[in-house]
Amino acid sequence: VGKESSSGYSATMTFLHFANCVGLALGPVGVLFKALGVSERGGTRSFLSGAAGFFLTQLAKLILAAILFSSYDVNANTFSWSQEIAATIFSVIDIVGAWWFLSKAGGASQDVKLVSFGLGWALGINLAQYGPGLWIDARSLQFSWDHIQNALHANVSTVLSISFVFLVWMLTTAKKGEAAATQPIVNAAVLLLVLLDSVTKYLRVNQGIEEWALIAFRATWTGCLALLTRMLYSTSK
Repeated sequence: VGKESSSGYSATMTFLHFANCVGLALGPVGVLFKALGVSERGGTRSFLSGAAGFFLTQLAKLILAAILFSSYDVNANTFSWSQEIAATIFSVIDIVGAWWFLSKAGGASQDVKLVSFGLGWALGINLAQYGPGLWIDARSLQFSWDHIQNALHANVSTVLSISFVFLVWMLTTAKKGEAAATQPIVNAAVLLLVLLDSVTKYLRVNQGIEEWALIAFRATWTGCLALLTRMLYSTSK
């Protein structure tokens, strides 16, 4: 009886840990979707376009990478300048993909469409980057802070994705007057956003920075970019 009770308790705690990690990683997207009234304001189509657009864009990147770089090897435990430069160049595909799918999304006002599309893009990123790890590892009996950390990284990615969509819109929309004068700042903001993953990987692999510090670093970088994006968007309207 004691072993059965212990086994049941362990299974319960494992499930609660898994549910907590999944809720922390994906919950903010759902909370924002509901709180902002995306469906009530006609943004559901844009939301779905953002999620589908992300996955199709990543598929295109994988195909191009396989064609152009047959020996390209991604290893999270090593840092290579050539690979990071290639990854930065390939980020252009993300920009083009986001722009194309965003231009096809409709059924909402501009502000709602951009936010909805950004939430969909964020959901795609979180499912692709953090979903498999949570599903496979977070259900194990052994507790690990890695899953909580990945969930927090997913929260940062949500804000980053929304900023990315607004920046892509400003980058690809013709500007006049005061808005045109801010275009170099928009370009710089896009570059800073694209470089974040490479800088994070460099700090993790080459400098040995611990994960909690990296989360704080990414959150600060993303927060500054989000504020800058909001200021630029206000000017461009």
